Amino acid sequence: MEAGNKQAANPDEEMYTLRYLQQLYQSQYGALSSEINRVVSYLGELNAAQKAVESSDQISGREALVHLGANIYMAAKNKKLDNVVVSIGGGYLVEKTIIQVKQFLASKIERITEMFNKLIKNRNELAAALREISIKIDEIGTR
Repeated sequence: MEAGNKQAANPDEEMYTLRYLQQLYQSQYGALSSEINRVVSYLGELNAAQKAVESSDQISGREALVHLGANIYMAAKNKKLDNVVVSIGGGYLVEKTIIQVKQFLASKIERITEMFNKLIKNRNELAAALREISIKIDEIGTR
């Protein structure tokens, strides 16, 4: 009789574990999706910067709007654009030539794209695990 009770408790324990995993994976899936959205946005910014640097000789000597932050812009006249100031993180700025900036952006876009691909792979693995858990939950529910 006790063996029968253990078998009855087993599906309940399994269901509890599966529901817990399902919630955990759904939470991780949401976090990964949010991070993917941030990475896509950042890649868009990097690509826009890359286009701007590529066309830097077209804006040389012209007036342009300079973003000061908080959606505030200032009109400024560009001199010849030989050098650009680049944020390298941690609040540090470095002056680089246009060629160096092009290389820097290409390298950064490559690294961020690799990270994006890993995030997509991880999210797809979580989605597969969630599908498997749902199938197991359905199987237990029909027993």
